[in-house]
Amino acid sequence: MGLGEGMGKDLKQILSNGTQVRFRYFTITYSGTSYDGDVSYAQSGTDFYVSGLTAPIETAQGSNDAVLVQQGLLDSADLALYMAGSIQTSGTWRVGIGSPITGFTEYSLVPKGVHQWDLDGVPVVKKVYIRRLTTGSLIGE
Repeated sequence: MGLGEGMGKDLKQILSNGTQVRFRYFTITYSGTSYDGDVSYAQSGTDFYVSGLTAPIETAQGSNDAVLVQQGLLDSADLALYMAGSIQTSGTWRVGIGSPITGFTEYSLVPKGVHQWDLDGVPVVKKVYIRRLTTGSLIGE
């Protein structure tokens, strides 16, 4: 087992003690021939559950997060979600954080919000910036 695979395995062990996270992936369908035609979302596949760690955005002066807040790329109310590097984060998706018994709080990806760290060519950990969906769903869903 290589160093990257070992680190990924160790990280999954740590994350298993985190918060339950549900990913729901979507396929986008465009209707109409104009640029501003209707958009609709259809769920793609089944919900995918993993463990992750959430953290508030670090707004202390000089931190990476604070710089992104100052540039207007992040909101101070956004969250950072840490998870295994193998989890699919491309495409359109939303994530629910919390237990399904009590209900989810739904979040979507902040633009350019995926940061992945690899070791020996193996994706080990991802930090994903997410923003709360006030209506609980994506626009057009």
